[in-house]
Amino acid sequence: MKKASDIELARLIGDRMKEIVKRESQERLASQGGEDVSAPNYGVAQTLNNYADKYIPGDNEFKKVLHAIALAESGGRPDAVGDGGWALGVFQANQAGGRGNGHRKEDLLDPDYNIRISMPELTQGYKQALAE
Repeated sequence: MKKASDIELARLIGDRMKEIVKRESQERLASQGGEDVSAPNYGVAQTLNNYADKYIPGDNEFKKVLHAIALAESGGRPDAVGDGGWALGVFQANQAGGRGNGHRKEDLLDPDYNIRISMPELTQGYKQALAE
């Protein structure tokens, strides 16, 4: 079982990541305009919460971790493209040998699809981290 201090540290890191992404998002908004994806109801927040409840019902820490990962990977943007065009969507599913391999670009850019195919791996990683 994870020590309480390890879980608290993970929570603090997630909270700090959210603060940084929110600040950067607000700065970007001020200079370019657009939707603030770091706000509590950014485009994919409810979808993430729904999937979190399907995989680990009632675990609010899991939700926080998922949100922190989504914000770190893509800024919470379903249309995010990285890694030379290979990593796509909310969780940057990589078509070049990653979890996006074999999936169509338009599917990976669909937030529900991207989150759905990412959840088994993310859930397994979260459960393993708690068990260590």
